[in-house]
Amino acid sequence: MVRRTTGGAPFIAANARRLYLIAAAVGLGGQAVVLLEAWGRATVLNHPQIAPYVHSGVEISFSPLLAGLGVAVAAEVFRQGAALRADVEGLV
Repeated sequence: MVRRTTGGAPFIAANARRLYLIAAAVGLGGQAVVLLEAWGRATVLNHPQIAPYVHSGVEISFSPLLAGLGVAVAAEVFRQGAALRADVEGLV
């Protein structure tokens, strides 16, 4: 994707598809890591030998989903740019 961008053709359908894949990996993969970490922490801290000595609170962050949404917005911009480029290509 970087090679295409530096070559002067960033708004192509392939770059938009790549950005959508990156958005899915960041959003869903990142959220899976957050949930697995919370589950692992709760499992360890709720063990009968450890539980009396610790406070087991669970925090879940939705930052990966927001980051994935931001990348998806950028992917949509690239998709719209590719469509506009295809429309204008024959006019110039």
